[in-house]
Amino acid sequence: HNNTASSGDAIYVCPGNTVADYGTNAPQAGTTWTSKNSTTITFGLPNISSGNPTTNTAFWDTLREPAFANQIIAPSSVIAGSPGSISFSWSGATDPNAADGTTGYIVLRNTSNTFTPPADGTTYVTGANIGSATVIVQITSSAITTYTDNTVMNGNAYYYRVYAFRYATDNVNGNTFHRSRGRAYTSTFAEIQEVNPLPVELISFNALVTGNEVYLAWQTASELNNDYFIIERATDQNSFIEIGRVDGYGNSSQEHSYIFIDQYPTEGNNYYRLKQTDFNGQYNYSNTVAINFVKAPTPPVITTWNCEAGICFRLEGGKGMSQLEVFDMNGNLIYAMQTSADEPGIIPLGENANAIYILRISQSGFQQTKKISSR
Repeated sequence: HNNTASSGDAIYVCPGNTVADYGTNAPQAGTTWTSKNSTTITFGLPNISSGNPTTNTAFWDTLREPAFANQIIAPSSVIAGSPGSISFSWSGATDPNAADGTTGYIVLRNTSNTFTPPADGTTYVTGANIGSATVIVQITSSAITTYTDNTVMNGNAYYYRVYAFRYATDNVNGNTFHRSRGRAYTSTFAEIQEVNPLPVELISFNALVTGNEVYLAWQTASELNNDYFIIERATDQNSFIEIGRVDGYGNSSQEHSYIFIDQYPTEGNNYYRLKQTDFNGQYNYSNTVAINFVKAPTPPVITTWNCEAGICFRLEGGKGMSQLEVFDMNGNLIYAMQTSADEPGIIPLGENANAIYILRISQSGFQQTKKISSR
C-alpha cells in the first residue's frame, strides 16, 4: 500500500485476476487495489475498496471454492417401492486441505430439471428450499461421494444436483454477513438426470406350476411411459437371463393383467423377475418370485403282441415301476404284476387264452387302459 497509515487505520486489500492488476511497476505498489479506513471494519477478506469491488469479490469466491468437475451421472441402483430408493455416486471434489474437515457436499432434489445454485455465505438446513428444489442431505466429508435417497415414490420423476462446498458455517440463512464469508459453494455440479422408480404401479406378481410349465401373472394399477416387460429367470437369484418379452400399455390409469408362460423351466428352483422398460430405455426391476419345479413324469407307452406263453409286451418311457393289471370283459382281475420301463415281459394267460381283455397300466399318478386280445 503506497500510502501512509496511522495507528488504528485498516488497510483494504483487493486481489486481482492477473499480476498486472496489482500494478505494473516494480515493486508492484500503488493505491488502485488498496485503500485505508480509520473506522472499525470486519477483518478478513474480502475488503471492498474503491478499486474494483465486483472483481475483488468474484476472484475471492473462486479462491475459496473446492475444485469440482461438472459431471452427468446415472444412478447406480433404482429400487421400486412406495417408498423406493435411488442410489448414485459422483467423482469427488479436490480438497486442498483435508485436515481441516471443511469440504463437503449439498444434494438438491427436484421433480423437474430446474435448479438454483446455493448462495455463497449461506448455510442451509436439510429440508430447506433453494428455488424449487429441496436440500435432501448435507455431507460434511469430502471422502463420502455416494448417497441413497430412500424417500422416492413409484411413478414420480426425480432430478438431482450435487454441489461441493468448503469452509464451515459462518452464518445462518437470512443474516447479513457478506457472501464471501462462511461456506463457498462451487458453481460446478454433478447432475443426475430424470429417474423414474418403476413408473408402473405393480399390484401383484405371481408364479404357478401347471403341468410341465410355469405360468407367470402380474397386474398393474397404472402405467407411465411403459414400453415393455422383460421376463427374466435364474436358478441362483443372481444369474438372470431373458426368457421373453411382453408389451406394456404405455400410459394408462386403468388396471391391466399380463400372463407369460415359461414352457421350459429348469428342474429345481426357478427365480423370476420383471424388468420394466420405459420408452426412453430406462428400466426398473420388480420383486423376485420363486418356484420349485419338478417335472411331471411322462406316461409310459406299452406295446403288446401275441406269443406262445400268452401276451408279450414292452413298456417304454415313464419313470420307475409300473403296475400292470389284466381284467376280463366282466371286470374280473385275472392277472397283476409290476414291471419297469424298457424291459420286455409276458402276461401268461394259460386256460384264459383266445379272449379279449382289458389291460390297465398305472404309474406315478398316471393311469391308462388298453384292449388286448390273445389268439
